Amino acid sequence: MSPRSHVLVSPTKKGEMYGKYQSGMSMKAVADEFGCSKSTVQGIIEHRKRTGTVRPTYNEGNKHILNPQAEQRMIRHDRASPKQIADQIADYMKVSASTVRRILKKNGYFRARCRCKPILSAKNVKDRLAWADANENQDWTRVIFTDESAFELGDDHAHESCWRLPHEEYNENCLSPKKRGARSSMSGEPSYLAISSPSCVSLLDQRIKKVAKKLPLKR
Repeated sequence: MSPRSHVLVSPTKKGEMYGKYQSGMSMKAVADEFGCSKSTVQGIIEHRKRTGTVRPTYNEGNKHILNPQAEQRMIRHDRASPKQIADQIADYMKVSASTVRRILKKNGYFRARCRCKPILSAKNVKDRLAWADANENQDWTRVIFTDESAFELGDDHAHESCWRLPHEEYNENCLSPKKRGARSSMSGEPSYLAISSPSCVSLLDQRIKKVAKKLPLKR
């Protein structure tokens, strides 16, 4: 008997094979009639008994290990501390970091760099707001801004990131406070001097000339 070559069996033929087998034919007789191996017929029959169909079933991937309630619990945990990385959330939920990232992205969250902000106490915020209200109608054409001012350097948190939604960029827990330490430096952050009378201009001119004499500047 010559060896049979591998043939792709259509669902229609598979149904006919199963019908022949159900009518009383042996697997070998069915295989001979359709020109395939006995193991092929056996596999088709077992698949039909197991799944109820002769059509192939495809793997739909791993089952989700978290139900919708657990996914919402994960999101609430992230909302409480959005600067956590996926590994930290995964340890809490007892799942993989890739599962955490997949669920958060599915719900619209993405990892982004935190916006920086100065550390302000409640008094600082109140004082700044009061200053802004008091100077709302200031004539800024009568104000001179200097190009440098001193400040303290400290820890830089510019590289902190968080999980957030697109509209949460300026949420308090998505911001990165910038601490100030003990090193002094100069910056382009402006300070200002209000000019209320010609005498102020004269005084400013005298002080500039006095400072200029101490600097190694050439005309």
